[in-house]
Amino acid sequence: MKYDQYSTAILAHCYVFFFEDLGLLDRLGFDDDQKAMKGLKNFVIKMTRQYYDVPYHNFAHGFSIAQRIYVILKQNENTPTSIFHQFTDLEKFALLIAALGHDVKHPGLSNWYIIKS
Repeated sequence: MKYDQYSTAILAHCYVFFFEDLGLLDRLGFDDDQKAMKGLKNFVIKMTRQYYDVPYHNFAHGFSIAQRIYVILKQNENTPTSIFHQFTDLEKFALLIAALGHDVKHPGLSNWYIIKS
């Protein structure tokens, strides 16, 4: 799927849904704490602004990786011996954050180009 056809606001909203759908916000206390929930949403919006406007290593790519992590976790949610149950809720939260931000400030150049310059 090409996520770059969607606005960053829509993708950011979907990204917060990943946490909600996996039950992480409830179990980590975000649902009961308006300030924490607002902080998470503000963090996501700020994260979208840290990505450069480059052809590949952009926010849509970061979202794509986060979405893949979400799908892996979600597909294994109901299997007691699966990867879903090997991680704590905080580790799942961290996985989703890391996936979204893994290419923040990436200049959009290949490793070869960076090494040679």
